[in-house]
Amino acid sequence: MDNPIREKSYLLALDVLKLCTGPMARRLAPIRKQILAAATSVGANIEEAQSAESREDFAHKVSVALKEARETSYRLRLCRDSGLLPAHSLRDALGLADEVIRMGSRIVKSTKSPPAA
Repeated sequence: MDNPIREKSYLLALDVLKLCTGPMARRLAPIRKQILAAATSVGANIEEAQSAESREDFAHKVSVALKEARETSYRLRLCRDSGLLPAHSLRDALGLADEVIRMGSRIVKSTKSPPAA
């Protein structure tokens, strides 16, 4: 895959899926569904953006993915800061969420800018 945001959003979903189904999954019970839904939605929206019908549609789909990435980061930080999961187990997923947020923000900003003449 040579599209960095597609790759990072996929890896984010994969990391969160492993957290939510792995040995510490029971500790996540209070918010497991929400974390998993948000994290997998990031990549799903990035994938949908690949076949957007217009620049506006593309920007919208990436914006939705960006919101989901922020929600994922928020919920993962809650897990870390509440002690539900140890910080080291969330480091990769949080790093990926932050990368997706940075990339998505740049993509939305550049897509909403007028095209060069």
